[in-house]
Amino acid sequence: MSSFLVTGATGFIGANLTPYLLARGHHVRCLVRPGSNSELLQGQGCEILQGNLEDESALVEAIERADVVVNLAGLTAAFSKQKLIEVNGEGAGRLARVCAQRTSPPILVHISSIAASGPIARGKLRTENDPPEPISDYGESKLAGELAVQEYAAQVPITILRPGVVFGPRDQGMLPIFKAIRRMGLHAVPALHPPPISYLYVDDLSNLIERAALHGERLPAAMSGNGHATEPGQGIYFAVAPEHPDYAELGRMVSPLVGRPTAFILHMPGPVPVLLAGANQVLARLKGRPVQFNRDKIREARATSWACSHHKAARQLDFLPARPLRERLEQTIDWYRQEKWL
Repeated sequence: MSSFLVTGATGFIGANLTPYLLARGHHVRCLVRPGSNSELLQGQGCEILQGNLEDESALVEAIERADVVVNLAGLTAAFSKQKLIEVNGEGAGRLARVCAQRTSPPILVHISSIAASGPIARGKLRTENDPPEPISDYGESKLAGELAVQEYAAQVPITILRPGVVFGPRDQGMLPIFKAIRRMGLHAVPALHPPPISYLYVDDLSNLIERAALHGERLPAAMSGNGHATEPGQGIYFAVAPEHPDYAELGRMVSPLVGRPTAFILHMPGPVPVLLAGANQVLARLKGRPVQFNRDKIREARATSWACSHHKAARQLDFLPARPLRERLEQTIDWYRQEKWL
């Protein structure tokens, strides 16, 4: 078995990945920000280390005995694009540089996002070979992280995973969707023709992270003049399920699972979602806490399509989600009910 270091371990994905790796017999060290809530990690059998991606000395100590480093640390929302770049871009590069400085560098599995790749034309599937064209500040920051770690591909064995919308136990991102449908039978869609979206259940992502760490393709060492890999797509995998319902279809899938035979799909084209998101950002600034429902996310919600291909991971890593998307949604809802979240 291998020794894993997980950054961002107190987040939603990390809280599910850590027990998965421990159950598989791996040794796990978790790098957590000072002051963050590590209650879920305590008692699981993992080592807990204090530090973050800005603290290079903490990173050096953390990776000292790691065979694999999984980088989950990052921001999904911030008050400025620069802050996103600092954490998602520069922080990832700093981690890769520290890995490269070790005599025997560990494998680095960098968790990016489909937002880094950008949308694709409706009716098509985006593949790893397609050039990235992010349309949001968040997507640009995640692409900056990919490019930052690619700079060290000659010294460090690196694999990049681009998950779709990740959901499952402890996820608070999709919880408001389920609550609105359960309580009001209403599902608001911020577009007349919402894009198909790629999703992945968190346990399936944990499975793919392990497969990518142990058997995945690595980024090529050679780079082109513009900073992109000379062999497009090498060392990169989309972490997505084969299904990619649009946002309205997701509401229809969820409604019977939460006890509503049907949900009223409220399409909101035009400026209304943008204005609502803008108002939400103003309130967030007053509270001093960034929010997910912002103009950047509306930009993504009105793209053509976020349908990404699962075929490369299936072909090279023999990866497919253990259950269909509908069953994974049902599992998530069952967990919410069990924990009194829904």
